[in-house]
Amino acid sequence: VSNKEDVYNGIMIFEKDQKGKYNPKYIEKSAGNTFGVDRPLTLLVKKGSWLWNKRLKELDLEMDIIASNVSKFQWIVYDEEELTKDAFVAVETNTNFDYQKFKKYNPDFWDGYNIMEPNQAIKSFSSLDDSEETE
Repeated sequence: VSNKEDVYNGIMIFEKDQKGKYNPKYIEKSAGNTFGVDRPLTLLVKKGSWLWNKRLKELDLEMDIIASNVSKFQWIVYDEEELTKDAFVAVETNTNFDYQKFKKYNPDFWDGYNIMEPNQAIKSFSSLDDSEETE
């Protein structure tokens, strides 16, 4: 059994503001790991429930499984404003909000919004979930 964290990289782009300070404009982080199992596996089929019974069938396998996972996070800063400590403390998190579920990409959902053009992976996305789609 093996597990390696073999992907960790990122990009940070800063932009100079009116006060001469550099603030993040774009941040990207990729992290991933590889998991593997490499071992023999023997399946036995016996007749009866006593220990001295003979084997009827035996199947020997060599199991070699490898799986990889990479997660990519991107943050884009469109606008920024200075925030005082009192204003930060006064912020309340709204956990009560409406959301919609889609089984596939819906370009009409973003009509009237100023958004970045989605890439081909988002446009071709399709859910395997059988639950109802909300309108």
